[in-house]
Amino acid sequence: MTLRVCCSRTTLALSVALLVRVTCGDCIGDSCLAESVEAPGCDADCMEEETTGADVVLLQNGLHLEGGVGHAIQKSADDEAMAEKVHTTSVASMCSGSTPAGSTNWAQYSSTGIFVDVDSSSCGFSATPVYVTSMAGGSGSFVTTGSSEVYEATNSGFRIYIYTDVTSDVANNKDWHIMWVAQPSGQQNHGDGVSCAGETGSSNWTRYNKYGVYVDVDTSSCGFSSTPVYVTSISGQNLWQTTGSSEPYHENSTYFRIYIRQDSGITPADASGWSWSVNWVADQA
Repeated sequence: MTLRVCCSRTTLALSVALLVRVTCGDCIGDSCLAESVEAPGCDADCMEEETTGADVVLLQNGLHLEGGVGHAIQKSADDEAMAEKVHTTSVASMCSGSTPAGSTNWAQYSSTGIFVDVDSSSCGFSATPVYVTSMAGGSGSFVTTGSSEVYEATNSGFRIYIYTDVTSDVANNKDWHIMWVAQPSGQQNHGDGVSCAGETGSSNWTRYNKYGVYVDVDTSSCGFSSTPVYVTSISGQNLWQTTGSSEPYHENSTYFRIYIRQDSGITPADASGWSWSVNWVADQA
């Protein structure tokens, strides 16, 4: 199946509040490279849509949205219900997705936790990108921890553990699902501005108190002229009962700070030993 995004004069809103501009010819999936060779510009369908200024979005497993979100043609209700949705601007560029609400592949980890392995392979990354994540669904999710704590990240996916007494079946009854954005480290230019992504590494943690550490994140290499939108998460080990990874402080064009709290206590040596690293994606329109 050819999976592609084609639009003109339209901004697509990605999950976790990031905006990117895409142009006719952008695509997703294994066919992307082949299509860029065979049709480096716009195909007939794209040319037609460019004239009308409408959106065409093809999502994984056959969900076809044409003429914008307000006009949807669902090819297969069964496929759509099970599909993990992925949006991308181009192969190895910014990519986003979500596990399906109501049918996420939650697995039981223990009596106090569940986990899910998230597949990002359709993005086509050749190396591990920067992942930022959150959990949607409501119905009690606000008392959980772990949704912005990324484990076992690779170029094709990652794992999220949720600290909760809710079982995997109940989590799906509550529509809990993981949303994510991925981008290679460094700067990406798009029609409306610049996005940038990075990781802190695990060596720069500072003690805040017995229960907390913090790290100052340098974003000056991105060259932002004003404060961008920062979206953050953390990766490493022994993270799922921590808080603070998605709450940036003191944001400006070159810097922000992240505080991490762990109720059982934490030191900078612990954070470094567990390879804690803040992941961030920033966008300036």
